[in-house]
Amino acid sequence: MHICIGLFAFVTAVLAGAALGRVLGWSPGEGAYLTMLVIAVVGWWVGRRARRQEERR
Repeated sequence: MHICIGLFAFVTAVLAGAALGRVLGWSPGEGAYLTMLVIAVVGWWVGRRARRQEERR
């Protein structure tokens, strides 16, 4: 069930990025790509931070 909620949130964020890209004058693909890139960077940063905190324990 949690996977479905996460997938729904991801798809919603990508579609919102595409819409925001259109508002800014970009193509929808560029907005969606930028949104996925930002989500990937935030996920990488959170994972790295979690691993670092595990090492401290």
